[in-house]
Amino acid sequence: MKRIIALAFTFVFILSFSPAAEASSQSKPYAKVLVYSMAVDALGKIGDKRAKQCLLEALKSRHFFARAYAAKALGRLGDKSAIPFLKQLINDKHYVVRIAAVKSLIMLGDADAEKILLGFLYNNNEAIRATAVSGLDEFGAKFAPTLLRLLTEEKDPVVRSKIIEQFNDEELPVTAIYEKSKPGIDPRLQALREALNDKNWEIRQAACYGIALFKDKKSIPQLIKKLKDDNIYVRVAAKISLSKLGDKSVNKLLWEDIENKNPILRVSSFIALANLKDVKAIPVILKEIMKPKNSLHARKGSVRALMMLKGPGYEILD
Repeated sequence: MKRIIALAFTFVFILSFSPAAEASSQSKPYAKVLVYSMAVDALGKIGDKRAKQCLLEALKSRHFFARAYAAKALGRLGDKSAIPFLKQLINDKHYVVRIAAVKSLIMLGDADAEKILLGFLYNNNEAIRATAVSGLDEFGAKFAPTLLRLLTEEKDPVVRSKIIEQFNDEELPVTAIYEKSKPGIDPRLQALREALNDKNWEIRQAACYGIALFKDKKSIPQLIKKLKDDNIYVRVAAKISLSKLGDKSVNKLLWEDIENKNPILRVSSFIALANLKDVKAIPVILKEIMKPKNSLHARKGSVRALMMLKGPGYEILD
């Protein structure tokens, strides 16, 4: 099955990069780039080495997203023969491609790539720093000490939120000594707890989700306070995180919010109720899916909640 899927995506990819496809992309360039990118990304995730030649061709695309995804995919294939091609992208005109190439070079064991990545992490441009930080969790604990150090130095809220997001994996051990850490506490977890009170809402939001991934029930009182946060997305994150931690004290709020006029609050309540395995929510979720005036976002979120519950409504969904 894996090979069939790989060949299917390769076929789609080849068509996408054919001259005819490139010409037809003039009318709908964004849609075409999206197809390119998703096909390339899928080839990398599938990991079939027969995709290598297609990915090497994608490195020549005039679309920077396609080049970046191709560079990333080549790293995932684990084929060191791709190193010379990736090194050619280190000077690409777009920083997204340069960063993707460097990360793949690190995956493939290139000794000089880590120094180049550090340069991106300390670049004067916050967009470059944010892009460089994103996805470092794929390397396990390798860059955790660097990220912890960056968190104490970084001033830009967007970059800080990206750093926080990289901590959201409780499976990754940290071997570095972190000066602010308390005995017995994972330094990343401590950073997440501190970030719950950050001035920037994106950082507070990322911290809420991270707390849940660490299964840190000691932070439940802090998350409960975030249910009254000024920002709706932080409240949503706190609500969902509390449900992931199995805290049923949030149950009353969840049932109140499914009547809320704001679809974001309604859908987040469905997701949270699904996390708590509350099958009583199934009829309400089904009604939400069937409302003709509902946005696509609301319907998709409701379907997701229904799939999570896998209750009596699951057959109807199929």
